[in-house]
Amino acid sequence: EETKKIRIAFIGDSVTAGFGTSDPDSESYPAQLGKMLGDAYEVGNFSEGGRCVLTDSGSPYFESEAFAQSLAFQPDVVCIMLGTNDLSSLIGRDDAAEVLRRDMLTLLEKYTALDSKPIIYLLTPTARTDDKALEEGIRDIILPTYKKISEDLGLGFVDTYTVSQDMKHHLTDSVHPDSIACSYIAT
Repeated sequence: EETKKIRIAFIGDSVTAGFGTSDPDSESYPAQLGKMLGDAYEVGNFSEGGRCVLTDSGSPYFESEAFAQSLAFQPDVVCIMLGTNDLSSLIGRDDAAEVLRRDMLTLLEKYTALDSKPIIYLLTPTARTDDKALEEGIRDIILPTYKKISEDLGLGFVDTYTVSQDMKHHLTDSVHPDSIACSYIAT
């Protein structure tokens, strides 16, 4: 009898999709993690460039085809790294943390409602080197908000932002990790 593979869904934007690598299908951090984990796991990368957490962003993740596919995948584990494209909308808003929390909770509800009852990890976006305000937005708005949501709901939390501080020279356009940085994130 064949053992059922553990299905891991990666939810994200262009960083998760592997923009910045020469071969996203093999070099994105989800692809590299899949290789590390081996044959007992099935990794699905349900990311789409430009997508956001915020429902009023004009490009919310929950409206994407990738979102629908991620739900149909019935994952056992869900890893969500969104927020990079929300930064410009969040910076300067007095209610930035509240709006981010509200919309992330709405997205999370879609995954907690799945029959597969997945374990969920929230990942912060990676560092930014192109814009001090955006960098501070990750540090001061997204990171504490995601950490608090994870604590409140008992989710896994991965501080990719702090991890990526040491690999800024591996962010190809100051935003997207190259294959070396993706390996670091996967590890």
